[in-house]
Order: sequence, then C-alpha cells, then structure tokens
Amino acid sequence: MPDLPTLAMFCKQNPKIKMRYHFENFGFYRTDQNPTLNFLSSSMALTTALHGNEAGLVAMRTLLGPQVWTRVLYREAKHWGEIWNIKFVLKGVNNFSIWPTTQLVVDGEPSNPQLLINDAEALGASQECSDDWLHCIHMWITNGISSLE
Repeated sequence: MPDLPTLAMFCKQNPKIKMRYHFENFGFYRTDQNPTLNFLSSSMALTTALHGNEAGLVAMRTLLGPQVWTRVLYREAKHWGEIWNIKFVLKGVNNFSIWPTTQLVVDGEPSNPQLLINDAEALGASQECSDDWLHCIHMWITNGISSLE
C-alpha cells in the first residue's frame, strides 16, 4: 500500500472528505484461476490488517474456513498490520476505507452471480457460506472496508 501515514494524515486534516482507496489486489478478476477465492482472501487479509486479530479470525472462519493456507494468510495479514502499525496510523481516522477495484454489484445484485455460484460449488461451499459471501460483497461495495471498528 502506498504511503499509508500520508493518506491517514490527509484524512485527519480533511475530515469532511471521504477517502475511498481502491486497493489493487482487492478485486474480482475473471482472469484469475479462482476469482472468488482470490477476492475473499484479499478481503480477509484487509479485514485482519485494519481491524486486528478478532475481526480477522471471524472473517477467516466465515469466508474461507480454517484450512492451513487460510491460517497462514491470516498470520501474514496480522504481521503486516503490526509491521505497518496500521491501528496506530489509522487511529482517529474516520473517513478512510478500502474499496474493491472492480464493480462487483450492479443494481444491487452481483455483477456475475453465476461465476460466484460456480466457484462456491467448486470449493464445496455450503449454501449458507455462499450467502455469507454475497452479504459481504454487498457490504464491501456499499461501505468498503473502513478504518473504523
């Protein structure tokens, strides 16, 4: 992420501005081998880095399940949040959020629901898990992942 302290300072100095940072890896690209899984992985990592351990664990369990690779990703995101001191840098910043780089929802519906359904089936996700994914996508497209807890 580019100079997060500079962005945070800008947000603090301009509290009426809403900073919508489009994070390059937070997208849904059909060219990825598994776009849904890549998007959800980025989402979980960003949630962990911005909101800390508890929120990251909830995101991991809800979105991806407790596989070995998700625990490794969680630890890396936690480490990234600590190294960059994100909680301190964004303390008091109420107008910064990270947004997906691609349009995921059109007129309140997923832009490509069949791709999401196919990925959910390929990953063996339950209907409940797939519904959680759709709920989170709606939440992120509406609010981004904010610096607020």
